[in-house]
Amino acid sequence: MTLSGALIRAAFLCLLLISPAALAQPSDETKPDTQLSTFADVIPDFANTTSVEEMQAVIGKGIGSDDPEKFGEMLRQIGAIAMLGTVEDFHTDIPDGFKEPHQRFEPLRRQFAAVPGLRERLMEFVRDSADLDRIWTDPEVEYDSLSEAERQQILTWSSARLALPVYFPQDPAVHDFLIDWWRQVDDASGLATLLYSGRFKSEPADEIRIAALHAPNMADAVAAAKGLALSGSNAALAALVANLNRRDHALQTIVEAIATFGHQAKPHLDSLLDLREELDAYVADEDDLLALDPARKQSIVETVARLAAELEMLDDD
Repeated sequence: MTLSGALIRAAFLCLLLISPAALAQPSDETKPDTQLSTFADVIPDFANTTSVEEMQAVIGKGIGSDDPEKFGEMLRQIGAIAMLGTVEDFHTDIPDGFKEPHQRFEPLRRQFAAVPGLRERLMEFVRDSADLDRIWTDPEVEYDSLSEAERQQILTWSSARLALPVYFPQDPAVHDFLIDWWRQVDDASGLATLLYSGRFKSEPADEIRIAALHAPNMADAVAAAKGLALSGSNAALAALVANLNRRDHALQTIVEAIATFGHQAKPHLDSLLDLREELDAYVADEDDLLALDPARKQSIVETVARLAAELEMLDDD
């Protein structure tokens, strides 16, 4: 497991511990807008800006600094805001409009993406600091053994890699960069999340997602299921159906992902109906935070019923 993958998974686990009310979509009154002061606590220099142009100048100055400390601090700040959008993609449900990149943060994303040279600077740093993404046998223990400077280096690298797909979704250059990265490493932990954050569709992206879907880690499986729903390919559907035997939170996402295929999912309706019956007798382990709890089990039952009704209506037509 890479540490960058572990950091993404840690954010996912934190999200799962939040109350259901907190997971609800925010009202218009609470959504972050283009007001720069909204993010002044993440990038303090924004508090002194009065226009988008000034904000972009602050970022441009930071990423262009010859001072490694100032440069690293700006990447970490950029990454912190990117994480706000990425955490929303960790929700186990698949909301309407899931195929579009981070709508809640779209105005801010466009402003960041307009900073000259940001994409290239991020890719350059991630590429040049590739040695920071080494394989860890026990990330928590090994991370604790690092010095503060070493931890900051890893956080800076992870922030830069996360920022790429968030600020430049569906960008062919970023897609190719991530795929090339995958081809050079032995562990692709967290890559399914990055690919979904960027809403990338391609056969190589699906290959990564299918592998992640079969992995035991739930954070990767949730991101992979959403990415396969985004893909809509026959191979994606087959991989989702093949994972109906999971009994953790990811099963909710997998079933919802299958439902997005509509009539294409009809050959698998019997499997879904069998799953619904099996869940009637399923009792989750109360000591397992990631086990399939009653609320998510009920969500699965409702999703299957809704899909069955939709397919029946199509047949009647």
